[in-house]
Amino acid sequence: MTKFARLAATVGLLVAVAAPQMASAQRGYWYYHHHHRYWHSCQAQHRSTATGAVAGAIGGALIGGAIGHSAGASLLGAGAGAAAGGAIGHNSTHC
Repeated sequence: MTKFARLAATVGLLVAVAAPQMASAQRGYWYYHHHHRYWHSCQAQHRSTATGAVAGAIGGALIGGAIGHSAGASLLGAGAGAAAGGAIGHNSTHC
């Protein structure tokens, strides 16, 4: 298996795992401020968490593969990157 094929498989797996989180329905409520109606929900926070996890996994897989030159290193880097990216994305928005 080539390096690109391993990376493509890793990214595909991560997208398959993150897609249900990004597509889930979010609860919210309407509120009024100075005669304007706004929808408030935590959807932005969930979207930021999922986007951060996917971006972190891709970056972590690339860095892990470059450092370790093996599939195991790529997977380890992807896992660490997904955890770090998800945490950063989750804390970047407040509900």
